[in-house]
Amino acid sequence: MAEIQSLENEIISLKEEIVKLKKEKEILKESIAKMQDDQGLKICEYYNSCKNISKTAHKFYFSTNEDCYWALVEYFGCSDPLQRAHDYEELRKELFGSDEDEDIDKEEEDEEQYSETVEGILENIENN
Repeated sequence: MAEIQSLENEIISLKEEIVKLKKEKEILKESIAKMQDDQGLKICEYYNSCKNISKTAHKFYFSTNEDCYWALVEYFGCSDPLQRAHDYEELRKELFGSDEDEDIDKEEEDEEQYSETVEGILENIENN
């Protein structure tokens, strides 16, 4: 019985430690986010020197490349400078899905189907 009570006490202690560590983790994440905001200019300068979103994310402790991407968009005021990144295409596919070429092909296919449908409707109207 004493052993069970001892294990239960240890579990309670570990749960309290987990809560404490989670709070510390959130504080650290907030500190890193504040540091990243404060160092926006340095982050942009570093990105401009290496033209690599992944390297920038790693150097400035972003949780993910996506977080770094969106921070850079905010710092630059647009995404144009990021399109010159060596890893832009890979990241763009990860963030937005399909290739631009696939999107263009799909749009052209949709337009073609629309034109065929309109032509078919007009032809039916003329024949009736």
